[in-house]
Amino acid sequence: MATDNAQLIRGASTALSINYTPSVAVAEGEVVVQGTMVGIAARAIAAGEVGNLTVGGSVWLLPKDIASGGTVTAGQQLYWDASNSECTNIASSHNKIGKAEKASAQATTTVYVVLDGIAS
Repeated sequence: MATDNAQLIRGASTALSINYTPSVAVAEGEVVVQGTMVGIAARAIAAGEVGNLTVGGSVWLLPKDIASGGTVTAGQQLYWDASNSECTNIASSHNKIGKAEKASAQATTTVYVVLDGIAS
């Protein structure tokens, strides 16, 4: 579970979403990984209840790796590091989450991400 939840910046009316029924409660803005698919809960979802995960068509402000993969350029592919609950530009074993909307310096702890939809 993320300690710093994602913040929806824009695109709520154009967002692509999928149904999701969590086994444990999911907080608003929490990033959820299912296999190679990454989504974000636009609203809180109670355990066992059907809710929605946003997977594309919107821009989110997400926590970013400031160590090994910290400097990000506009349009760069980003990945979700589920172990550290942050975006990184290092593919490694991480899942694609989207592309950077704009550049983000190494020391900046957040990045604007355009969700790619169901990227694998």
